[in-house]
Amino acid sequence: MSIFVFRSICSAFYKQQQKQFSMPVKRSIVHMDLDTFFVSCERLLDSRLIGKPILIGGTSDRGVVASCSYEARQFGIHSAMPMRMAQQRCPEAIVI
Repeated sequence: MSIFVFRSICSAFYKQQQKQFSMPVKRSIVHMDLDTFFVSCERLLDSRLIGKPILIGGTSDRGVVASCSYEARQFGIHSAMPMRMAQQRCPEAIVI
């Protein structure tokens, strides 16, 4: 879900709550860790990936890591890292 869709859903919900209760609704800020979201989606599709280091991102020379599993993070890999560097740090990682 893109941030724009999420923001519009939250805005619509907030406006609906204001109309319904006719009093101010307390707003909250939600922080969501979406760094491993894509890894979780892949693991739902293929359970053989559970417990293994996974890198999701571009595989070209200029590709970067879009998402990585917590198992891959133990090797110092993080989002936006060049894929080549990530593969050097964890050669056994599965690249999707």
